[in-house]
Amino acid sequence: MSLVCFTLALVAALLPATTTGARDVKPPAWDLPLRMAVATAVVLLLTAAARHLGPTISGLLSPVPVFLLVMAIFAQRSQGPATSIRVLRGGVIGSFAFAVFFLVVGALLGRVGIGATYALASLGALAVNGASLSVGRRILR
Repeated sequence: MSLVCFTLALVAALLPATTTGARDVKPPAWDLPLRMAVATAVVLLLTAAARHLGPTISGLLSPVPVFLLVMAIFAQRSQGPATSIRVLRGGVIGSFAFAVFFLVVGALLGRVGIGATYALASLGALAVNGASLSVGRRILR
């Protein structure tokens, strides 16, 4: 867990600095439907391939990093590289919560009931996400 947190912090710190001002850009009408279609296609493809890939590879190809990639590409196209970098930085900062969620599920799933496990994992993820967002806003601008 500490290696995951160290790696995430290092990646967040190594992303280039950007300006905080966002351009007021009205996306074209096709933008949101295309994003939805790309994300849906990725989920359907991974779901269809999961039986052949197995649980480990399917998990490694999970939609979370893929969705972040799709969002960063669309941000780059519509608002430029600085916005894309900020999207990626937000994804990295949000990954601390994912790490805690999966750690809690992995530790408790066989020991307590499924409802309690996922409730505790969700609470842990919410707490860590709030803390990492607060810290990230102050030091990773």
